[in-house]
Amino acid sequence: MSNDWLSDARKIPGEPMSYIRKLAVQSVVERNYSPDLVASVLGLSRSSVYEWVKKYEKAGYDALNTQDAPGAEPRITAKIDTWLKSIVLSENPTSYG
Repeated sequence: MSNDWLSDARKIPGEPMSYIRKLAVQSVVERNYSPDLVASVLGLSRSSVYEWVKKYEKAGYDALNTQDAPGAEPRITAKIDTWLKSIVLSENPTSYG
């Protein structure tokens, strides 16, 4: 495993990053450390720490979990998917020459 994540926090996997966010927020909220100090110790931007504290205050620790990107809307609707499955399962290529 390369150490790219040491210089770029965006490369830290989801679960460890969630833990880091919760640890940072706990340090600020419960232990009364300054966000600047926490950001400096963790090697992150202080704006990130302030953003995490704001999310925590709004929705609790669950708001700090890493979330998957929503992605694009599927092009095949449920109706088309049902039709396609019925055609594929009921027909064979020899039916069409």
